Amino acid sequence: MSYAVTQSGRGSGSIDKETLQLDISRAVSYMGQVGAAVNRLLLTGCTKQQISYEGAPVAWYVNPSAPADNTCHVFDPAGGGVTYQSPPASLMDTGFAAMGTYGEYIFNRHMNLDFGIAGHTASTDYAVHMIAGYVNDATCLAVNRQINNVTTIPTSTDDAFDITQGFAGAFASSPGVDCDVNPIAGTDSAFACGDGYLGCFEVDFVWDGADTPTNVNILYYFNMRNPP
Repeated sequence: MSYAVTQSGRGSGSIDKETLQLDISRAVSYMGQVGAAVNRLLLTGCTKQQISYEGAPVAWYVNPSAPADNTCHVFDPAGGGVTYQSPPASLMDTGFAAMGTYGEYIFNRHMNLDFGIAGHTASTDYAVHMIAGYVNDATCLAVNRQINNVTTIPTSTDDAFDITQGFAGAFASSPGVDCDVNPIAGTDSAFACGDGYLGCFEVDFVWDGADTPTNVNILYYFNMRNPP
């Protein structure tokens, strides 16, 4: 997979184009690997409520509904068999380096994006997305251009997106980014509130523990939705 990468934009600095191309490809491949592991676990009998992301380096994922033998754990040899990796450093906007979830993937339950799947019902199709917050503009633009054939970074004006809303067996009841309530804005926004499983957009306000940064780029990959 190749990406057209520019060096302009917030947080981009002097990024080597070839390095960024390779690192984006590596990140997208890894996000797909995690998604495939979740699908395998569901096919082998795990329920969505039993899926556990415990093993990623935050404390939010301990799922009391997961089997004690770890067979529904994504990051365990008994389950999905995936080894957790952090996002490549070249993707990140170093201006946010002090934020609590900077430099990690989050399995977030706080977004409701309509993926055009039959049976979509407003305000009930909450989902889990594998996200990397605080990616730089060059990364965001490159992913959108290559994956969704768009040339901008759409913006969500939903307030109070909680990046720390990790999935631990229960889907969110009130998402912070909700396409049914306040669609992502911009001429190139359809992929995020439409058929895109992978993309990048900007959130105007984020809760990250005690931190409340603004204008944060979110790289996302659809991981699991409820209902099916």
